[in-house]
This record gives sequence, structure tokens and C-alpha cells, in this order.
Amino acid sequence: MKRILLLFVAVLTITATLDAQSKKFVLFEHFTQASCGPCADQNPDFEAVKAQNLSNVHHLSYHTSWPGTDPMNAINPAPVQARVDYYGVDGVPSIHVGKLWNGQPGSVSTALINSLSSDSAPVELDVVQLNDGEGNFTVDVNINESGELTGSDLRLRVALVEKTIEYTSAPGSNGEREFPNVFREMLTADEGLSYTSTGAGTSQTLDFAFTANAAYEEEELYIIAWLQEEPSGTIINSGSSIDPNWQVVNGSENTTSGGDGPHTFDLKYASKDNTETLLVSVSTDAPDDWSHNLSFNGTVITLEEGIELLVNATEIDFTLDVNPGASGAIANYTVTIESTEFPEDEPATVNYSVISNITDLVVDHGGVATQFNGMYVDGLRAANNTNLGVLPLTSLRDAWDNGFLTTVNNIYDNVSWTFPGLMDDEVALLSDFLDNGGNLFINGQDVGWDTWDAAGNGTTATKAFYTDYLSGNYIGDGSGADNFLTFNDEDVFTDINSSIIVDVHGGNIYPDQINPIDPAVSIYYYGNNVNKSGAIRVEENGHKVVFLGVDMGMIADEEVRLAIISTSHDWFYGLLSSAEYDKKIKQALGQNFPNPAHEMTTIPFTSLETNADIFVVDINGKTVHQGKVIQGDTQYEFSLDNLTSGNYYYYLSTQDGQSIPKKIQVIK
Repeated sequence: MKRILLLFVAVLTITATLDAQSKKFVLFEHFTQASCGPCADQNPDFEAVKAQNLSNVHHLSYHTSWPGTDPMNAINPAPVQARVDYYGVDGVPSIHVGKLWNGQPGSVSTALINSLSSDSAPVELDVVQLNDGEGNFTVDVNINESGELTGSDLRLRVALVEKTIEYTSAPGSNGEREFPNVFREMLTADEGLSYTSTGAGTSQTLDFAFTANAAYEEEELYIIAWLQEEPSGTIINSGSSIDPNWQVVNGSENTTSGGDGPHTFDLKYASKDNTETLLVSVSTDAPDDWSHNLSFNGTVITLEEGIELLVNATEIDFTLDVNPGASGAIANYTVTIESTEFPEDEPATVNYSVISNITDLVVDHGGVATQFNGMYVDGLRAANNTNLGVLPLTSLRDAWDNGFLTTVNNIYDNVSWTFPGLMDDEVALLSDFLDNGGNLFINGQDVGWDTWDAAGNGTTATKAFYTDYLSGNYIGDGSGADNFLTFNDEDVFTDINSSIIVDVHGGNIYPDQINPIDPAVSIYYYGNNVNKSGAIRVEENGHKVVFLGVDMGMIADEEVRLAIISTSHDWFYGLLSSAEYDKKIKQALGQNFPNPAHEMTTIPFTSLETNADIFVVDINGKTVHQGKVIQGDTQYEFSLDNLTSGNYYYYLSTQDGQSIPKKIQVIK
């Protein structure tokens, strides 16, 4: 991660307008409980993501009455139950952004926050809270309509929140002692206060008052207010009494862009004060051959100058320009603005992403799946692929619809142990991708169970995708006894070692049993039982699919994980052939010597039963050498004069197919 701090001094006087824009905050309504084990596992993951996006989110936690003891619910259970009923919450942990999105806390990512906050809002909620020092509070909610408000039934909800509650010992059974942004009570009725728009450019102020319960820490109390449409549940915007006096608003239609570029993103600083000193910085994980610059008010800031802005204006326009290089990547950029006048204010951030020249894409389902993304990346790099990137499932549809993924050849769908495992929108996109010649790697220990079991989330569309595209016949949910995988010795994956399957989900080890539907074949079995297939592959209708019934993280042997991904990659690119022919001639093709090689190399053969062509290809599959081999030949020599340093592959080809490629390392 490269972080560039800008340290140039400028005095600006600007009289621009907000162009009917207000910053859009994402409000997370979080259902949790002090005796919920999964809550203790996932809440820290959510807090880590939230910490990177504090200027873009509001958050409050409702503590439910189940599954065990929780004193935070006991103080005021009725309004919590009202929100449980409103969203139909039937388990914790659960987190909701209105009725637009819901999932587990571990599923929340910066990319999700970006997608939910990428548009501006037609209204700003400015909340002012006053305390007389004796437990009596007054609250003003100023609703400033910067644009046109639509919706047939708008409701204002105002909640009292305690920023942090900390216990010396865990109050429940899950071990948690510190609880952020705990909901205490509604200052409006549970169903909200009916709100009527007065039109763009107008404002209304609504007043509230309350006396703090003796159980509350008064210094920790603050207010969150939000405007919500009924019955869709859409949250139009939210505000809090601890928001800073300044904001940074994304001014671009999208926070993600794709293609060769250049790419331009606009953002705006807006303050209620005219004078303030700001520190501005940009951080990125882009490859070294990519470039970018930041400008304000049309002036490009060079890295040698940097920027520290002494602002004498209420608004400043910034522009971030990104120019991708030849390296393929999904590059992330964060523009951070900090106030030196108000150091207690959290830095404001705006996040952007650029997708360029990606050939192999890892799709992250979020939650527990995220921790396994690196395994896919490592496997692809082991296959010498550098044009790769990781994209959250929540961003996949937008990237696809906007044409940012046109260079992608292969998708690696990291479903892992997430639910739903497959969704209608996702399988529609993947079907389109496969129909157009793309290839798919997909894995997860409950993809089959979730699709086919009565307690799962299967739909007509996901079941059809499972059988028609994955070519799988779901047999059963498996058990902890299915803890060893053995690769099919008649398949292209035959050279991969066996591996133990380990429990990575706290006692939930249920590797799916999947039987192949013709023309699919099995990749590996559980134990040595050839009747218990755990993974399949299929090639038909111009595309290839590899489908594993375990999470990547459940495969104990790192080398096996790398081999599964790299072998799938090579098979997708045609560097590996059909299983039947591989078995027939794989022993005929020996390892070249010397290896590494410098000027010449020799490739040995054993019992070659037919005439063949020999091909040498680079890591992208481009043929760099071709020769003839006669039945009975024992070796083949060729010069390396025309090859540069790097890794290459060689294989035999006849009218019946081709052998498994072997690697040559050339050193010049």
C-alpha cells in the first residue's frame, strides 16, 4: 500500500455550490447479543471495516432478548423488538441497510459501503444535541432538502445511542466485553414520525427532549436520526450529533471504473466554516506502472509539492485522475482529508476502484470467505498469472453491467461457507459469462446443501444452474468423517497429492458429496471411496467448469491448494488436455534436462506409441517452438537461442489429444 502525504500550502477563495448534493451516509442497523457466539466471531470483522470508513457510515446496535443473557436488552426491550419485527430478524448476528441489503457483519466490506454510498442524497440531516449537565437533553434535527424528495410515506426516526459500553467482565456467555453504538431508546415512536417534504432548497427543524436513564453514561450519549421510506424500508439519508462540521462528498456517478483509462473521479469538500486547515493524502495499492494525480480547483498537485490546504471557503472541488499501466489489476484509491483545526473529528475518506486488463477474477462472497482470497491469488501467481484481481460479490453486477470485465477469461468464485451460496442474480451473470466462452472455478462446502436442502436457499434458477452448468448431482451434506481427499488417478489433477480436510468453521464440517453428470468427471474422492465424489470438472458448450465441495481453507496442505488453483488455471487456458489421453501418454513424456536450461535442452520419451508434434509455449499459451517426434524416438533436442529467461511448458500432441504439459525454466 502506497500512501502519499501532500504538504503544499495554498489559500483558496471559492464560491461554488453543492449542486443539490448532500453526502450519503450508510446506516447499519446491527442486531447482536452478548450471549451469541457467532456475534463474537464476526463483530470484530465488521468493526475493522467500519474503522476504515468512519466518515461514510452511521451505526447502531440493537441487542436482542435471545439467545441468552444480555443486560443491554433488559433496560429497554420493546423498541428493540419493534425493529426486529420491522426487518423480520430471526437470528443474530444480522445487519441491515434499510431493506435494501442485509447480511452477516462479516459480509460488510469497503466495496459494499462504496456501492451503497456512491450516490449523493437529496437531503441532509444536521443533528444538534445539548445537555444541561443534569441529565436533561434537547435535540434539534435540521432536515435540509438539497434535492427532490420522493416517496409516498416518509418517516423520521430519532434514536438515542451510547457510543461505547464496556464491562469489566463479559455480561453474557460469548466473552465480549466492549460494545459499540448501543441503541438505548427511540425519541420518536417506534413507527417513526411522519414527514412531509417542503421542496428542494427548503429546511425544517424538529425538536425533541429526553432525560437520561441513570444506567446510561451521559458523556457517551449521542443521537442518530434517519429518514426512511415505508414500506420499502429505503433509508434516504441519516445524520448524527457527532458528525463533523465538514464533509467530503463523492461527486462521480460511480466509485468504480474500468478499462484502459484515463479515469477521472470528482469529490467535493464542504464545510460550514470558511477557514480551516486540511491535510490531504492519497493511498493506493496500484501496480508500479500505473500513475495518478490529484488536483484541486483545476490545479494538479505534484508529489514534490504535496498539499496542506488553508481553506478560506466553504467548498473545494477535487479531481483524482488515474492512468492504468500494462499490468492488470483492480486498484483501490483512498483520498483522505483531515482537519487540523478539529483533530477530534475522524478523517473523511472517499474510496475509488479501477479495473483494468484483468484476465482472471476472484469473486469474494464476503464474511468467512474473505479470509481465503489470498489462497486463490497465491494459486494464480503459482501459475505465473499476474493479470488478476479480487472483487467483492456486491460489486460484481455493477462491474459486469458497466463493461469493466470484458477482458476476464476465468472467474474463481470464492463462495466458501456463506449463505445464500448461490443467488438468482449471480447465476444469471455466471450463465451469461459461461455462454460467452468464459470458464468458472467455484467452491464451498455447502453450495449443494444450500441449493437443494429444504432448509436452504435454493431457487428454481440456482437449481437449474447447479445441474445445467456445474453438471453436479447433489448427493448429501457429508460429515466430519469425510476428512481426506484423494485425487482421481485418471484425471488431469492426478499429480496432485492427497490432503487432509480440516474444520475451519467451529465444528461445522460438512463437505458436499457431488456426483458428476455426464460429460463431467470426478476430480477427487473422499478417502479412497470412488463412489463419494467431492469435486467435478466439465467441458461442454465452449466453456469449462471446476466445482469443489469444500472451502479452499479446509484443504490442509498449502501445496495442494496451490496445485488445485494453478492446475485449474492451466486447464482453462488449454495447457492441460483431456483425462483419457493424459493417462495414455503421460508416462511417455519425461522431464527435460538440464533444467534450468541455458542454450540447449533435451526432452526424453519412454514407450512413445505414435508419431506426435511437440510444442513449447510461454505462460500465456503462445507457441514459441514446434517440432516433429517419430514413434519410438527416445529424446528430442532443441535450441533455446530464441527464448528469453522465464518459465515455459512443453507437451506432446497427436490427433487424439495432448499430454500434460511439463515446465522448462530458461535462464539467460
